[in-house]
Amino acid sequence: MPVLFLLSSGSPHDTKMVPLILKELKRRKLISTGDKILFDRGYYSYYNYKIALKTYKIIPLILVKGKLNTKKMNSIFSYPLDYFYNKKDTNKLKREYKMLVNELMANLSNRKVIKYKRSIIEDYFKFIKEGLGFKHLHKYTFDSMHKATSLIVLLSGIIIHSCVNTKNDFQMLSESKYF
Repeated sequence: MPVLFLLSSGSPHDTKMVPLILKELKRRKLISTGDKILFDRGYYSYYNYKIALKTYKIIPLILVKGKLNTKKMNSIFSYPLDYFYNKKDTNKLKREYKMLVNELMANLSNRKVIKYKRSIIEDYFKFIKEGLGFKHLHKYTFDSMHKATSLIVLLSGIIIHSCVNTKNDFQMLSESKYF
């Protein structure tokens, strides 16, 4: 189910959108410590892993384009300095952070699970582009684009909620075999 969409003027690169997405999800209280969030390959950046773990304490699952450089990945996950300001909770914060990093590395090494879940997201985008006409959406003002996008996201959520029980149902829906 869609939980958030952001519209921006111009066409910023996906890697620059991750901090905005995470900030908005946190503001709406849709994420909490230890949650796993699956991102598209376009969001791949070592900085995005770092900000998700250190600032929001979530596990960002971003399927890397090539082979995962575990040495470089481990080198960016040093403890944040603010963990050492409070002497009482230092060990607790370090354990929690280490647990998040270990879980991230374990999840990233299991590419099959990420690819399977990623295929569901691809089916969703295929459905809204092909089935609901989002591919050929020509709007010239921000307000008209916002209204059309809101309507498509709402409609997709309603259709998916009423029609989809399995991945096969979702694939059939994305290939417009229901219509």
